[in-house]
Amino acid sequence: MSEQYQKDLMMAWENLRRIIRVVQSDKKLQETPYLLLMEFENIAQGQAVPISALRKYLNVTPAAATIMIRKLEKHGLVERETPLSDRRVSLIRTSEKGRKELAVAYGYLSEFFIGLGNELGESNAKELVRLLQLVSQYVQKAQF
Repeated sequence: MSEQYQKDLMMAWENLRRIIRVVQSDKKLQETPYLLLMEFENIAQGQAVPISALRKYLNVTPAAATIMIRKLEKHGLVERETPLSDRRVSLIRTSEKGRKELAVAYGYLSEFFIGLGNELGESNAKELVRLLQLVSQYVQKAQF
């Protein structure tokens, strides 16, 4: 890989990070931890899951996963369950309020991604998805 190609890749990466920060800093997304809730629901898929599932998926410490869940609990977006079969385990599920808030978040972000898709066109949007999936696979494999 040429030095110029490396620099171009680094600049593109930094631009992507900047774009993500701008979207995440939007006031509508800051009022409620929508993005964290979306991550949780992506893992849980409507089921009750242990905190360890969140920890493993996000590659964070147990303490960090607990803080994330507490933040969602504070807003009433998730609920804890304790199975009768093992009282030592806490399972977390998206609450009714959380499901309603997810619908709002998906609606809001949908506007952004529809606009992005229209700007890029279907072919470029599909290519972007493919490339971002490759980046995700590389980062997971490289364990950054």
